[in-house]
Amino acid sequence: MFRSSKMRQRGATLILFTFLTAMLMIPIIGLAIDGSIVFWMRTKLTTAVDAAALATARGLNVNQTLGSQNTNANSTGQSYFWANFPSGMMGTTVVGGEPTVNIASSTNSTLTATVSASLTVPLYFMRLLHFNSITLGAVGTASRRVTNVILVIDRSYSMQQANACSTMIASAQNFVNDFVDGRDTLGLITFQATANVDFAPTTSFKSSNPNLNSVLGTAVCTGYTSTASALNLAYTKLQNLNQPLALNVIVLFTDGNADSFAATIPSSLLKTKSDTRYDAFNTTTSETVGATGCSSTDSFSGVILDVDGAQDATGYTGGMYSMATEPITWSSPYTSSTGVPFPASEISAPSGSCSFAGSSPYGGYPYNSLQIRYDVAYLPSTDYYGNSLTGHWALDYYPSNDPNYANKPRIDTPNSVMNAALNAADNQANTIRSNTTLNPVIYAIGLGGTQYQQINTDFLERIANDPRSSNYNSSQQTGEFIYCTASGLAAAFQQIASQILRLSS
Repeated sequence: MFRSSKMRQRGATLILFTFLTAMLMIPIIGLAIDGSIVFWMRTKLTTAVDAAALATARGLNVNQTLGSQNTNANSTGQSYFWANFPSGMMGTTVVGGEPTVNIASSTNSTLTATVSASLTVPLYFMRLLHFNSITLGAVGTASRRVTNVILVIDRSYSMQQANACSTMIASAQNFVNDFVDGRDTLGLITFQATANVDFAPTTSFKSSNPNLNSVLGTAVCTGYTSTASALNLAYTKLQNLNQPLALNVIVLFTDGNADSFAATIPSSLLKTKSDTRYDAFNTTTSETVGATGCSSTDSFSGVILDVDGAQDATGYTGGMYSMATEPITWSSPYTSSTGVPFPASEISAPSGSCSFAGSSPYGGYPYNSLQIRYDVAYLPSTDYYGNSLTGHWALDYYPSNDPNYANKPRIDTPNSVMNAALNAADNQANTIRSNTTLNPVIYAIGLGGTQYQQINTDFLERIANDPRSSNYNSSQQTGEFIYCTASGLAAAFQQIASQILRLSS
């Protein structure tokens, strides 16, 4: 009888333990399951209000009153909300039936869209503890400043060689489509040996005839890469707009190094004395070169370039090519044997007495232009726009024992010319970013993965003031450099568009 009583006590204890365990574990399991559902719904709700706010902000037009845009703003915000959060999802209910959309404007040219929503989420297991539902809330905010974007597109011959010209055009056109006609201001500058405003900045970049994308579609890729000239022209356009409160942006696309620059050669830089330098045609051979045939009063401006586009110790350099701007459809003659894509008519010279001027001894192409080293003693200190040609990249210099031009920057080596072009662009970008009134931001896309040009990551990081660059300046606007191959061009342009239209929530 005693043993039977003990067994009954143990059975009662087991039943009580099981009951208490169930009473404790069911709420814990229920809380875990219901908590997971609530967390998921919160994530979906946050995503939906963020997407709705961003879409609403993109659609706001600076040329219309906020009152006139309320209806469209509500429609856009609610449409994007429901596209990301289907009605009745997991038995949920939006409080009030619809998300709330508000738009506002501030004094710094910023338009802000705010989308908020409250959501009733049913609970399943927690009903055992008399918790039937929970209410969640989320707010998404997106801001759009008045945006001025100057696209600066490299259309040099290497783009054509890499079969990337058409891909670049399509990607840039998709980039343009991310912006709002009548609200944003977009312009287009393309460059090769010279830079040209192919589409002047305007808010009617989609509705004008021709529009920006149709102009982009006519691009022909040819010539060299005068990056400094293009950046200077883009900066001039931002200065002309003169909107300090706007978001002023330059988006640079290129597939390689700068290899040419515009410069003025005053009479003081004419080669008036004999010295030893590399031959213009047998470029690995040094020879004694006499004084120029140019008039002692001659001065001229034009483009100086590294003909083969490589930082070589010896090779062809050319000049002075015309600085006349060429439209986006311009296609220059080109011969692979020389790499010089200019007809003789493009040579900028005061007279035929200069070695680099006149007709070519070999036909229609200006081989004489390779003889610029016979007329110009050494490189000038600045380019045509006042940018220093010295800086981060070292130039080559005539020997210290040269009796006439000791320690002067060489014009007869490709390395010296290309590095001068890189320094000019680097210094021009620094000038742009140093403007504390307009506060321009520079983004750079570098197309790599081709055998024709190698991307200079350091160069483009410096241009953009990317935090990874060797000269990052925290007091200037921070940009970004994005490296991509041809297959990633569209994504690179979209990544920069997203940076410009950055969600501010």
